[in-house]
Amino acid sequence: MTPRIEGYALIGDCQTAALVGRDGSIDWLCFPRFDSPACFAALLGAPDNGRWLLAPAERVSETRRSYRGETLVLDTTFTTATGEVTVVDFMPEVDPVDKTRNRDDQPTDRCPQRNARCAVARERQRQRRMHTHAEDHAAADGRRSGDRGAPGRALSHAW
Repeated sequence: MTPRIEGYALIGDCQTAALVGRDGSIDWLCFPRFDSPACFAALLGAPDNGRWLLAPAERVSETRRSYRGETLVLDTTFTTATGEVTVVDFMPEVDPVDKTRNRDDQPTDRCPQRNARCAVARERQRQRRMHTHAEDHAAADGRRSGDRGAPGRALSHAW
């Protein structure tokens, strides 16, 4: 079942935006612009419509979310029986003229950035990415070069 819209948080770079669910899933992202086709569209139905899940592998007993200051950097903290893990989600800000560089004239990777850190104990994490359409969205869904998976093919990792 798709969560209600008020259950999502927004991350973005002024060119596009992603919606992040309380379960750690990016369920909506049009890339590289707002009017581009959706890479992740689970918001419109089922996870098979495309999503990028990053969350603990164990059952979560509590989830806390907050933005850092006046930014769109999102911290989501999951509590499990064995510890806590915080997932940090953001999209790097880009220069409005040269979209390959940030405002400090440094090269930038525009896709969503996701980092997980264990705060209390070592946690097993699960990550699952599935994009929605035939165009090559390797940069958008975070695949490594050489991993050219077909659209709709899930890329999963546990660590």
